[in-house]
Amino acid sequence: MKRIPTLLGLSTVLLTTALVPLVHAQTASTPTEVISPITDSVLAPRTSNAEARKQGRFVYDKPTPENTVLLLIDHQIGLMAGVRDFSSLAEYKNNVVGLAKMAKALNIPVIITSSNAQWQNGDTLPELKALFPKEAIIRRTGIINAYEDPTFRAALEAVVQKSGRKHILIALGAELQADWKKPSATAMLAPFRENLPEYGFVLDNFWNNYGQKVVTDPFKK
Repeated sequence: MKRIPTLLGLSTVLLTTALVPLVHAQTASTPTEVISPITDSVLAPRTSNAEARKQGRFVYDKPTPENTVLLLIDHQIGLMAGVRDFSSLAEYKNNVVGLAKMAKALNIPVIITSSNAQWQNGDTLPELKALFPKEAIIRRTGIINAYEDPTFRAALEAVVQKSGRKHILIALGAELQADWKKPSATAMLAPFRENLPEYGFVLDNFWNNYGQKVVTDPFKK
């Protein structure tokens, strides 16, 4: 060991390379993995369902393909363009489509909904429509929160009641909150333009069209 003086008059101990093999030897004797035996079986909860109910606690109910419903919310062409959480839009789309394919393979009921598809949000991803050609798409035309929309909630409750499924998986796309409808919307616009330009563009596009002309709904036959 070698001691060197410090500004406080104390000394610092430097370890020489002579001690390194000892450190390696100690590390090598420590197991790096603990392997669970392949013969192990799944453990049940420590507390039974009856005891949990007696104590006023929630009963553990494991999600399975047989007790689950998948909600595909606002996976739309226009909204997808504003996503910035992935390295590419192709990666994002692959994730969504892959999840949808898995649900179909496992026979999990799916509810698809979109928000303001007649405007800049755009239509539901064509890949989802191709996967579920018999599923009606619930098009919300003003209520951003899907669960607050009467038509969507009625559809969800109908599926839950009919199927008896209690687990809801939510796959959520990108959407703006309803805050832009408040009086503070004007003050909010500048930060959106400066810090979230992709959403600022959406807001600008909406206000530039609002009240000036009627846009033909391309989805109406």
